[in-house]
Parts: sequence; structure tokens; C-alpha cells
Amino acid sequence: MSKIVKEKNIIKKFFFNWQSQRFYNEIYWLKKLSKYDFSPKILDINYPKQILTITNEGENINKNNVPPNWEKQLKKILILLTKNNCFHGDI
Repeated sequence: MSKIVKEKNIIKKFFFNWQSQRFYNEIYWLKKLSKYDFSPKILDINYPKQILTITNEGENINKNNVPPNWEKQLKKILILLTKNNCFHGDI
């Protein structure tokens, strides 16, 4: 697992040296999915240090803030991921 630091609406992900494949894979999928509103946007990529800075999209869902149309939202996201050939384990 990479180290994750959240600062307001920004997330910094610090990848260990042995996680290079994961680092580049995450960049690939973030770029490919950037046209969708549910996907975090890349703010900065530090290749030598393997640090990825992205926007924090949304908030964690719990029983107190679950939207009434969560199933519809989830289905839409799953359809868009499938349309882009993105499957479980790709991100």
C-alpha cells in the first residue's frame, strides 16, 4: 500500500520504489478516466519520487450521508468503467 496524505481537497499518494508498476498504472487509468466527473483529476506527477497529487472527488459514504440514488450512481460508474475496459484490479 502506498502512503496517502489528504490535505483539504487534495490527495498525495507516495509510492514505494517497488510499486513502480502500480504508480504508472494509476496514472494511466486516471488519464483515461479524466473525462468523467467521478474520477479524480491529476494535479501533479513527480516521476523521480513517485508522488501523485490528485483531487479528492466526493466523500466517503456511510449510513448518515448515503445519497438516495446511490445504486443509480454506482451502476453508471460501473457501466463507464466497463466501457473503458477497466475491471476490478486495474485501478
